[in-house]
Amino acid sequence: NYTHADDYSDLETITRTATSSNPALVAPGGLVFSGTGSGRQLTVTPSADASGTATITVTLRDTAGLTTSSSFALTVNAVNDAPVIGAVASQTTSVGGSHGVTLSLSDVDTSLAAVSLTATSDNATVLPPGALALSGSGAIRTLTLTPAAAGSATVTLLANDGAANSAPVTFSFIVNPVGFGIPTAIT
Repeated sequence: NYTHADDYSDLETITRTATSSNPALVAPGGLVFSGTGSGRQLTVTPSADASGTATITVTLRDTAGLTTSSSFALTVNAVNDAPVIGAVASQTTSVGGSHGVTLSLSDVDTSLAAVSLTATSDNATVLPPGALALSGSGAIRTLTLTPAAAGSATVTLLANDGAANSAPVTFSFIVNPVGFGIPTAIT
């Protein structure tokens, strides 16, 4: 918030501008004036995922061409963004083998090699703990599921970059008995 006065110009005719010394941190569109009369506001919105310092300068120009400026320092601290796991569709297989699921992973501020991934099942009869195996270390990972019995389970995936957990991603895993859907006789 700021206030201003001018003995010779109508306050509504004063031209207001704001600039940032660091446009990568605060782009011109991130400096927005609002309000009326002598009480005004300048809303400063930093660029997404940006951090650093900038000097913001506010300049007022009246109808006579006279100007005044004031500046302030702005510091935007870095924050950790949680990793993101891509959505996984429901999966179906039959008892007696393994089923591979391709997973996508991203993190805007942490090397993907440093991001850990876990997978759990809500049904230990269908997918006991040793039946979920993760591999890979980059943006594309593989989850290999080796069901122990027919049935269904919900698999939950969670990624961690050392500072924050991703939102959990869940998917249904349906395991049909051997021979399910195969005709046993032709009549």
